Amino acid sequence: MRVLATLSGQDPLYEARIFPFLLSFLRRCPPKDLPRHAESCLTAVNRDNRAAVQPLIEARAGVLKPAQAKRLKAILRRIESL
Repeated sequence: MRVLATLSGQDPLYEARIFPFLLSFLRRCPPKDLPRHAESCLTAVNRDNRAAVQPLIEARAGVLKPAQAKRLKAILRRIESL
């Protein structure tokens, strides 16, 4: 996951092919793994595509344990600061 996210962040051509896969993976991964995978995907997030990631993470945060939700809030703050 981290390798794909890094590749996606390197080149717009890679981003066009890989970023949709990363989003679908974040939609389907088990809730307990979402914070870990979202952190891995941060290298692929930029100003142009952060609008696709933020609502996805916010929508899935409701079913998490408090510690996991706190971790996702930190990820969202990092995304907003881009």
